[in-house]
Parts: sequence; structure tokens; C-alpha cells
Amino acid sequence: MKRLLKKLPKWEGKLIHKLILLMVCIFIVSAASSIFIYSANQQVTNKSLQLEEAAELQQKYTQLLAESKQIGLLQLQLVTSGYSEDRVEHLQESLGKYQLYFGEINGAIAGNDTLEHYFSHFDEAFSTYEQLYERYFQTPFTDEDLDRIRSRVSPHIIRTEDGINSVDDRIYEYLAAGMEDNRGELYSSITATSMITLLLSAALIIVPLIFLLLFGKNIASGVKLVMDRIKAYKGGNLSYDHSKQRSDEFDKIDSALEELGKSLQEILVSNERVGRNVTHVAEQTSKASYDQLAGMERLQETVMEFTNEVEQQTDFTNTISSTTEEVSASSQEIQSAIEMMTEQMNGVDNVSKQGVSLMQELQRTIQHLNENTLHASRKVSGMEKQLGEINRFIDGIDAIAAQTNLLALNASIEAARAGTAGKSFSVVADEIRKLSSETNQFSNSTKNVLTDLNNEIVGVVEAFDQFLQQSRETVAQANEALRNFTDISGKNNELANKYVDMSLAIEQINEAMEEVVTSVSQLVEGANCLQDNNRLFKEVIDEQTSRQKELTELANSLYGTAKSLKKDSWHLA
Repeated sequence: MKRLLKKLPKWEGKLIHKLILLMVCIFIVSAASSIFIYSANQQVTNKSLQLEEAAELQQKYTQLLAESKQIGLLQLQLVTSGYSEDRVEHLQESLGKYQLYFGEINGAIAGNDTLEHYFSHFDEAFSTYEQLYERYFQTPFTDEDLDRIRSRVSPHIIRTEDGINSVDDRIYEYLAAGMEDNRGELYSSITATSMITLLLSAALIIVPLIFLLLFGKNIASGVKLVMDRIKAYKGGNLSYDHSKQRSDEFDKIDSALEELGKSLQEILVSNERVGRNVTHVAEQTSKASYDQLAGMERLQETVMEFTNEVEQQTDFTNTISSTTEEVSASSQEIQSAIEMMTEQMNGVDNVSKQGVSLMQELQRTIQHLNENTLHASRKVSGMEKQLGEINRFIDGIDAIAAQTNLLALNASIEAARAGTAGKSFSVVADEIRKLSSETNQFSNSTKNVLTDLNNEIVGVVEAFDQFLQQSRETVAQANEALRNFTDISGKNNELANKYVDMSLAIEQINEAMEEVVTSVSQLVEGANCLQDNNRLFKEVIDEQTSRQKELTELANSLYGTAKSLKKDSWHLA
């Protein structure tokens, strides 16, 4: 069987077209076989009817001849034994039957000059018998008229019977020859019908079997093509490729799976790259946040020292010069610290903006991934509909097989009626039923293959759904990270504004220090003002430290999100 399949030519075209062609070919072969078988059976039936008509004609002729003999005998009895009402009634009844049989025979032999010529003697005989009945037997007669009537009637009866006897042998031989010819024609028709039935049955078995083998080979190669790619994908080989080319639905399925594999591989590579970038950014952000927090703690310590110095200035107004110098030095240190913090906040702002940009790029990448996944899922759903169409065509093949089985059953019934002459026809009918059963088995096998293929497609759709769900979760995490970066940027801007206020306050402190140098009388008031400003500055520093801690926690959260994203990428790979 495998060698035969290898020798068979390959079909090109869509599966549905091949299936329609297969059904049309099977239908044409079945219809042609049925027509030829019906025509042959009709010919046998016609010959059988002709034989029955010839036999019926011969039977009617025998009945006509018997009635003719009976009429002649009754008339001879009447002229020999005398008038009898019973015999006259019997004679009248025989004349009626004679006329009926002759009318039927005359209608049956219409157009046959030979038989019309032969049966013209029976027409003359009926005329003679009828005239004798009307002239001598219709009314009663006495024994005195018996000799006169006998002398007149007997010669007519004898001549009539001699005329009938002269054509009887020829009519019998003619009818017998016709019967024999009809039997020979019937036997020839039966023989020819048997041969035609045998040949057509062989064609009905071989031709559909060849087309079924072609279709089965094509389906098996297409399924193997798709299954090889699916096995390669299951093994993690998303770059699987082969050199086989088809032009049907299986090629579309294979192309869709190939595009899906390429898209998945590109998405995995892109996702891994984005995960590495986000991880790197998160690490930098976390490091910058820790550095910023350390600077804020140092600034807070500096503020504490500055507060102590302000308090000392209030207590030691006598050492105003030295205190003023210390305050000026502290103001310069504060100015330097503010400038350093401003630079650090600018760095944090740049990192936050980069994080926002990366998160937006990640959102676009994941959105593109979701669109590709939905597109591939729709293609696979389209394949499920095409498999449904193929299943309906397979159901059509089952219906044709059922009709073929019914035809074979009818043929078996007709063969049983034909008796011994129908034995060969019965064997052919059994072979047709076997073919119908094999067709059903092939159809069931094809359905099983399509069911397995449909199950594989359902598994692919479920994998797409799971992948889409994970992508949506990743989008949600990316949105959360984007919001965190935005919060960081906003809070960083607020800190920058406060640093500007702090810078202005430091300038005011420097101006106050200059005024202290020129006016000692205002030292206490300036010290008190400086102390108030210092408390305000301390509150700002505390608030900034608290926000910096929040910024550090957000950076740690971003770092954890980046690790989770990278882990998801490894899991998908």
C-alpha cells in the first residue's frame, strides 16, 4: 500500500476543492454504474415481458383451439342426439368465449401478417359456427327435422375443423419458434447484464478507491507538515523551518504557525532586552536615591549644628564677630550643600524621565505583542472553521456511502428474485456493500485525524490566551512603574522649588550677617530672625528627608518590578 501511495500523483489546490472533486468523481462513477445497470436490467425486463407475452399468446391460442373443438363437438351432438337446451346454452357460452379469445389474440397479433393470415381461418370458422347456430340451433327442432339438419350441418362442421387443423401445426410451430427466440434473447440479455454489472462493479470499487487513496495521502502529508512544526515549537525551536511547499489550507496553517513562531521569538528577545534596560535603570535609580538620602542626612546634621550655633550666638552676644564669621562659614557650607543637592536632584530628575520613557516604550512593545497574539489567535480560529467545513464534507461522503449501500441492498433483492440467474449479480451487490463499508471506515479515520488536529489547534489557542493574560499583567505592572516614575519626577520638582527657597533664605542670612557687622545693635534681632529661619529650614529638611525615603522605596519597588519583568521574560523563553 505504501508503494502504491508513493506512485500516486500529488494533488494541488485547496482541500475543499479536492474534497468536492472526490465527491463528484464518486457520484459520477456511482451514477453511471447505476444508469448502465438499470439500462441492462430494463432490457432483461423487456425481454422477459416479451417472453411472457409469447407464452400468454400461446396459452390463449390453446384456449381458442379448445373452444373451437368444443363448439364443433356440441353442434355434432345436437344434430346426432337431438335438440337439448343444456347443450344449446353450453354452445352459446362457448361461442361467447371463442369470440372473446379471438378478439384478444387478434389484438395481440396486430401487425404480424403471418399470424393474421393463419388466424383468418379461425375468423371464418367462427362465422360458420355462428351462422349454423343462428340458423339451426337458436330455435328448438323436432326429431323429424334431425336428419335434414344433420345432413346440412355436418359437412360445414367437418370442413371448418379441417381448415383449423390445417393451420394448427403451422401456428404452433410459429409460436414455438417465437418462444425459443425470446428465450435466446432473454438469455443473451441476462449474460450481457451480468458482464456489464461485473465490469461496472469493478470500476465502482477501483476508481473511488484510487481517489480516496489520493485524498488520504494528501491529508496525511498536510497533517504531518503541521505536526512537525508543532513538535518543534513544543521543543522550544521557534526558528524551525522546512523546504516542503503546498498550496492548500495546510500551507496556510503552516505559514500562520511560522509567522507566529517568528513573532514570539522577536517578542521574547525584545522583552528580554527591555527587562535588562529596566533593571539597569532601576539599579541606577536606587543607587542615586540612596546617595540622595545620605546627602539629606548629612544636610540634616549640618542644620542641627547650625541650630546649635544660632543658640550659642544668642547666649554669646559679646563674641559677635567670631560668631558672625562662623555663621558666614556655615552659610557658605549650606550654600555648597544646597548646590550639591540641586545637582543630585537634577540627576534624579533625569533618571526619572528616562524611567518614564522606558516604561512608555515597554507599553508600546507589549501592546504590539498583544496585537500580534490576537491576530494569530484569529487565524487559528479561522482554521477551526475550515476543519468544520471539512467535517461537513466528510458527512456528505458518509451519505453517499449510505446511498451506495442502499443501492447494493436493492440489487441483492433483485438478484434474489432472479434466482439462479442472479447469483453473479448478488456477488457484485455484496462487493458494493463492502466498498460502502470501507468508505465509511475511511471517512471515520479521516474524522479522527481532523479531531486530533482540532484538539492541537485548541491547545494553541489556549496557549495564546495564557500568553495574552501574562502580557496584560505585564502592562499593568509597567503602568504602575510609569506612575511611580511620574511621582518621582513630580516630587523631585517640588524639592527643586524648595531648594530655591532655601537658597534665597541663605542669601538673606548672608545679608543679615553683613548687617550684623555694620550694626551690632541689631544682632539680637537678627539672631532671633536667623533662629526662626533655621527652624523653618529644619522643617523643610525633615520634609525633604521623608520624601527622599519615599523616593528610595519607589526606586526599590521599580527594581523589584524590573526583576519580575525579567523573570517573566525568562519564563516565556
